[in-house]
Amino acid sequence: MVRYTGLESAIGFYEETTYAQNSGTPIEYPDFTGGMESLDASKEILSPEFLTAQGKRLGDINVLSESASGGVSLTPRWNGKAWWMFLSHLCGEYSTKTAGTGSAFIHTMQIGEAIDQAVAPETYSVGAVVDRGRTTGAVRYRGLKPTSCELSFAYNQAITMSTDFVGAGASPSSALTVTEASANPLMVSPSTASGAFLTFGGTSFECESASIKFERPRVGVKDIASTSPTAQQLDGMAMVSGSFETFARNETSSAFDAFTVAYRAQTGNSLVIFANGNDGTNATKLTITVPKAVITSNPQAHVDGSSVQKVTIDWEGYIDAGVTDYLADIALENSNDLAKGFQA
Repeated sequence: MVRYTGLESAIGFYEETTYAQNSGTPIEYPDFTGGMESLDASKEILSPEFLTAQGKRLGDINVLSESASGGVSLTPRWNGKAWWMFLSHLCGEYSTKTAGTGSAFIHTMQIGEAIDQAVAPETYSVGAVVDRGRTTGAVRYRGLKPTSCELSFAYNQAITMSTDFVGAGASPSSALTVTEASANPLMVSPSTASGAFLTFGGTSFECESASIKFERPRVGVKDIASTSPTAQQLDGMAMVSGSFETFARNETSSAFDAFTVAYRAQTGNSLVIFANGNDGTNATKLTITVPKAVITSNPQAHVDGSSVQKVTIDWEGYIDAGVTDYLADIALENSNDLAKGFQA
């Protein structure tokens, strides 16, 4: 009996131009790390329990529909493709590409806009091939639709992105032959370039950590005539939320600090996260702009010995009717000359 470790495991992602098409060549093989993926497929099993002392009957077992679910955690690279594809499918639109100034290209998309579920990428899906180091085979997951993408930032750490999916199912696949990408630096915090990391209400704040989560629940299409999904997962309401850890602000005898004032009034303030870098060829930058962020919990700092007082700011993005018709704008500046930001 052959036994396997996690070494030499690999994972590849591609876009399915037909929902759950069960074929495709990966556009990227992100670096595999422990705990990176939890993709799984399951069958709906019907095994009725009747009022008998004898036990369940084997002949009454019915194997019904199939589905897939799970998550993937990546360390994005400046010219990476998979993480940008995940965001595109979550936002329900492809990014637009324009010429950059300090970088070669700027790719921009928004979440929260009205989307057309009859056109790509809504009619498309994501495919994944996971080779868990078995050498002779792998598992192909089809019809994956992202339900959340969360970017996390921490001091002296690589940026990470965790994505959850729902999907149509899985099938066996041949083992992966990984193609190494050309030089493609990781996105890290702090960045290699100067500048603010986060602003709230137009003011820059120091941060030790931050996160931002994009969500879009999916509603599955079920048909009694079929044992598999008949169409793409339909969209639920888009949501954007996050938090950041900063140092406690000064209060006066007549006013609370700015965060507490915003929380008590439930006003919407602009929130912008910046990450700067260089991909070896051009300056790079990720800019996430939330036009109206509302603080959702009282940002009160507490005394914890002699250490520096910190406060965690929890917030949620809102659409401002008639002013901004989206929850967040995501702009990536890099050297990727690809129409969709992840492929031509």
